[in-house]
Amino acid sequence: MPGLLQQPSASLSDHHVALPNSLLLTAPEHEALRHYQTTYSLYRTTKDPHWSTHKVLLSLGSYNPMIMHFLLAVSIDDYSLRKGHRSSSQEAESHFQEGARLLIEMMKRGAEEDHVSTMAAYFFIYLYMSKRKSTAPYRLNQLSLTVLDYVERHELNHRCVNFSDSSTTLVTNSTKTDNSLLARLIMWTYDEDVKCSFQSTGGHLARHLTQHSARTKDVYEASRNALATHWGAEYPNSQQLDDDLNSTVLEFLWALMPLWQDINDLPHEQDFNSLELRSRIEQTFFYLEQKYSAVFRLSADAGTKPRPRVLVNADFDVVLFSALQIYYFRSTLSDLSIETPSHVQSALKTLLTIIQRTFASRGTELHDRLQWPLFLAGIETDDVIYKDWIFSRLTSERVATALQRTVDAQALSGKRYRMAEIRQMLYDTDDLSLPGGSTGFLSAIQDM
Repeated sequence: MPGLLQQPSASLSDHHVALPNSLLLTAPEHEALRHYQTTYSLYRTTKDPHWSTHKVLLSLGSYNPMIMHFLLAVSIDDYSLRKGHRSSSQEAESHFQEGARLLIEMMKRGAEEDHVSTMAAYFFIYLYMSKRKSTAPYRLNQLSLTVLDYVERHELNHRCVNFSDSSTTLVTNSTKTDNSLLARLIMWTYDEDVKCSFQSTGGHLARHLTQHSARTKDVYEASRNALATHWGAEYPNSQQLDDDLNSTVLEFLWALMPLWQDINDLPHEQDFNSLELRSRIEQTFFYLEQKYSAVFRLSADAGTKPRPRVLVNADFDVVLFSALQIYYFRSTLSDLSIETPSHVQSALKTLLTIIQRTFASRGTELHDRLQWPLFLAGIETDDVIYKDWIFSRLTSERVATALQRTVDAQALSGKRYRMAEIRQMLYDTDDLSLPGGSTGFLSAIQDM
């Protein structure tokens, strides 16, 4: 496969042409790639799409059929969901199954040492499976175990921070590029697994990386320069300056991932271990608020319009921090009828103020990542006007239905619903996956 520094043709998403990986794409598939580059990447990151990690993965996929099939599965699925084209679901599934077949083939021939391609494949599998209604919770659990096994077996969290080539003491540009991108893929997959853990499924990889926090921090540090290392001399100075300017706010965002996972792991019943975990969580809230006080000050600057990327990222940091405060409060309640504590009221107010400002001043590209904080605000606020506004901003029918059921149950009982019950209601689904279907390949991988 050509080196990762090679870029796909500029006409990749504009014409019906064969890709360097020998795939010939149809017009709808090219439309899906346009969606991936111009829309999907903006829903997931504030980075300029021309120089983003998503563009790097597209470059990788243009030479790697397995990655391209997974990328197309995710893109077609997302495009069809946003456009209401349910007929495209089978096309996305076909690409997913072909990508899974190629992944199994790669592992059978012992080529899984291509860690960047393998982790990119797993990352796209997370993106695809977590959005499919037909994915049963135990399938996500199986995925998390599979990826954890791969990371541990190949010691990837050590490999990506060791910039020396195994065959020489020299550090090559290729080694730096692969290791930085590998580190970024591990961190992004960590993020996806934390979200799966909130669904009471998955979380094995996230738990492992959270428990080994010092090494995971090293992985994050290695991931910081993934874009500059990948693009090399082509990377504009303006983009490097943008990365430097956003360094602290992005560091804060990733510092919230282990906190989120710790809250996910809180047991339903109090015991010594849970009390110890609660103490650590509360100390982490205090520590992060002090360490990243500058980020809170940036977000409090409401007068700057339009808001540059660093302020948009700071806003999301504070929104997620506030949402985690609400999540922690709801996860540790013993008295479901108590008044909302002042610090939770403050978190709720901060969260809603920033989200309202975001919806008023930006397009729809930032709305996706605000859905989880909106849901948490909806289950805690008793303000009818806020509740109506939150419902009007939820884009997921499943989330809106779960919120309505929670609000109705709380109104009927006069007390809060337990967080465990809400999580189960939010993500409860029947297993519509057929044996040997789209996720059956995970069993084949685990048996190797």
